[in-house]
Amino acid sequence: MSTRAKIGLIVSNVFLTLLWLALAFGYPGYEFTIYTFGLGLDAGAARNDAFDLQLSLGAALGIPSMAFVDHFNILFVTIAPLAWWRNAKVQAIVAGMALLNGLYMFLFPAVFLPAWILGQGDRVEDWMLGLVVSAAFLLCVVLRLSTIHYRGILRNWAIGVGLVATYFIVTAATRASQLQNTRALRRMCVTTPGEGEPWPSGWQWEPMPFGNNEGWPLGPWPDGEKLAGCEPSADLIAAAAAELQAVPYLPLTLVLGLIIVGVGAFFVAVLRAEESAALH
Repeated sequence: MSTRAKIGLIVSNVFLTLLWLALAFGYPGYEFTIYTFGLGLDAGAARNDAFDLQLSLGAALGIPSMAFVDHFNILFVTIAPLAWWRNAKVQAIVAGMALLNGLYMFLFPAVFLPAWILGQGDRVEDWMLGLVVSAAFLLCVVLRLSTIHYRGILRNWAIGVGLVATYFIVTAATRASQLQNTRALRRMCVTTPGEGEPWPSGWQWEPMPFGNNEGWPLGPWPDGEKLAGCEPSADLIAAAAAELQAVPYLPLTLVLGLIIVGVGAFFVAVLRAEESAALH
């Protein structure tokens, strides 16, 4: 291995470790992940984050229970510290999960940037942070490519994940002008997730066992404590509910199946690959 390749690998390992620390112990963190997987820790900040994700990515991409789906990226980034383990198959898996997280995080600018360009009020931070994190993950992959074995498997994985990401990017772009009231409601109530009072339990997409399949936007606007300053008009609530109900959501089983089967197939392909194919 050349000196340049070694330096690139070390820089990539450091970045991946920092990304793991930031996402797993910072924001959104394991605490939010436990909540959105329905395992407890019913913290107000986690509920606000879940509501925020559904009004933004969930609506734009057509994914129900978006917070639950989103926090799979915390599970995938947990593999990042294994970047220091000099095993060819582990290195390929680490690169594959970094690629997956990088393309997933690019969905944030795909959702928020078109609305920001159209002057519909989304903050520059909403898309800029996603762009930076996405670029960091993808840079980590690029820096270690020359040292990665099983590049054929990694190439096929990149094509598959890229096609899925492209579908969602196009979906978000074409839906950018259809969710203006939903974005206005989000800016009013959860511009900064975790600030103010926690969002009430029982709205439709709140992770089980806390959620309510008949809650808002199908049912009435939630009663109880709201975030500080969250006082939308009845017209805005009704307009946002109509937009959310009009979104053609993908079946949650399809989304979860795609994640589980796709990631599982990648792991199996790497683990079962013959050593003779390592450099191809």
